[in-house]
Amino acid sequence: MVPRRGLLIAVSLLLSGTGLHAQAPLAGDSLARTIAAKYHLPAFSVAVARAGGTTWHWQVGAASRNTRFRVGSVSKLFTTALAARLLRPGRLELDTPIASYLPDLPPAYGALTIRQLAGHLAGVRHYGPAEYLNLIAYPTVRASLGIFLKDSLLTPPGSRYFYSSYGFNLLGAVLEAAESRPYSELLREEIFAPLRLRHTGLEPSGRLSPDEAPPLTLDSTGGFRPALAQDLSDRWPSGGVVSTAEDLAHFAVGMFAPGYLADSVRTLLITSQHTANGAVTRVGLGWRIARDSLGRNYLHHGGSSVGGRAFLLVYPQLGVAVALLANTEANFGEAEALAFARLALDPAR
Repeated sequence: MVPRRGLLIAVSLLLSGTGLHAQAPLAGDSLARTIAAKYHLPAFSVAVARAGGTTWHWQVGAASRNTRFRVGSVSKLFTTALAARLLRPGRLELDTPIASYLPDLPPAYGALTIRQLAGHLAGVRHYGPAEYLNLIAYPTVRASLGIFLKDSLLTPPGSRYFYSSYGFNLLGAVLEAAESRPYSELLREEIFAPLRLRHTGLEPSGRLSPDEAPPLTLDSTGGFRPALAQDLSDRWPSGGVVSTAEDLAHFAVGMFAPGYLADSVRTLLITSQHTANGAVTRVGLGWRIARDSLGRNYLHHGGSSVGGRAFLLVYPQLGVAVALLANTEANFGEAEALAFARLALDPAR
């Protein structure tokens, strides 16, 4: 057990670049400390990135600038980025039935589309009560699909928004098949290398990655104990990524920078999908869509995992992103990320 007292003793701050409000680093330092104390976080890392290379970092407790964390369902945004990056007429298309890429799927699954999977409109189920913890090592994304492919779809495709991690695992397998390359290789070549994400990867099957914060759970005494063992190879496209706050923030900014994606594809990411009866889902391709108090559009997604919490928010038109990471389960999210975003966007507020 790791005692909670004493972990929140050190805050390191690095400011690189210029042009942001001079008082923001101190304000961010105070905000990071407050959040870490409120949610009893043993390690907490924050980054605010702005197009052009300006970045702030704050680390509280047992974290450094290069500490990696489990990002949980924020991993889905990497799968979304892969799909967006690989879209090509005649090769990978949003509305082509995925049986074109995985012909051995059950017929109901083969009729689904990438657009439906990326927008949680496919009707694929989510984890069952006994499936949040996994100890089985799966060698490939395709191998993990047997967990759910035997089950019927929950709703007719397109009829209802239903959040599904398994739907994103299926999407990852589709991308592998369409490109004839492993998911891990696609990540490296299409995202990590072009966006210069040096501290991001898939958590190795059954073990922690180098420089990863140990996943912890708060116990009844107010201290921390190691989280239950977990093998994330059953959910690499939906929840298996580990990263630093800096890398995550730069990933979000880079996705919407000119040249990384075609303009038409970037528009898809920030445009809400609809159900078959016209209901707005407020989800584009993976990202959740929102608007702040000044009417500015932003995108966001959170992630929870065994021994981890992550939240990523980006203003795509303004080129500002915020990443929050911790090594225990917690409820911080949109409100806290917006507070950090205001340091860059609205320094006088």
